[in-house]
Amino acid sequence: MILEKVEVPLTKEKRAILKEIRLAAYQDWADNLDLQVEQEKITKKERNAKIARALYARDLWAERFKNIAYQDETTGLPNRKAFKAKSTALIRRGEPFGVLLVDIDFFKKINDTYGHPSGDRALVLTGLSMVSSLRVDREENNEDLVTRWGGEEFAILLPKVENEEDLQTVAERIRLGIGENPMSIKTQFEEQKAAITVSIGGGIFRGGNFHEFVELVDKQALYAAKDQGRDRSVILEKE
Repeated sequence: MILEKVEVPLTKEKRAILKEIRLAAYQDWADNLDLQVEQEKITKKERNAKIARALYARDLWAERFKNIAYQDETTGLPNRKAFKAKSTALIRRGEPFGVLLVDIDFFKKINDTYGHPSGDRALVLTGLSMVSSLRVDREENNEDLVTRWGGEEFAILLPKVENEEDLQTVAERIRLGIGENPMSIKTQFEEQKAAITVSIGGGIFRGGNFHEFVELVDKQALYAAKDQGRDRSVILEKE
């Protein structure tokens, strides 16, 4: 998962398409929040808090990562370069922190069934769902960071999450939050909802080789989540 990938600059036409894709994903997210209020799963105040959290997080990231090289063009999220910059700062601080690797389940099937624009829309919607589930903080070293690695893969840094139990709680909150945000698909005859689920692997970094640690989370925890049936989270046990 952590292998470098070549980023190809987007054309003007592709940027225009992505603009519409993002708008559609944002609309899905807002509609899903309204539905959750109607079903009394959340209150109006909780819905507004999710919206405010997502907007605030994006404002913070715009401040932190002004260089476009740190932004993923499809989702608007910070990218792996931002992940590396943030993780380096956390490692220097010398405190334990949580890492989650998130993989959209059966992403190829989404592309094959609904088309690649719908795949991009699923990426944007998944990213937005994660952002609204996490914590924002004016202290740069304390804010959670959601990044896109490429493909259907995301990586999250969680300062101040220092034990496996808390990390499992966060992972499940993210997983369930994504599951509550299906994507609207319009066909020739009707509009239907396409569910999005994710597999999550995680661990607490307490020192050592960070590159090897992320590889371990990928090959053991994330692999286990997929091997056990997907749509679940697995956290490495404390050594």
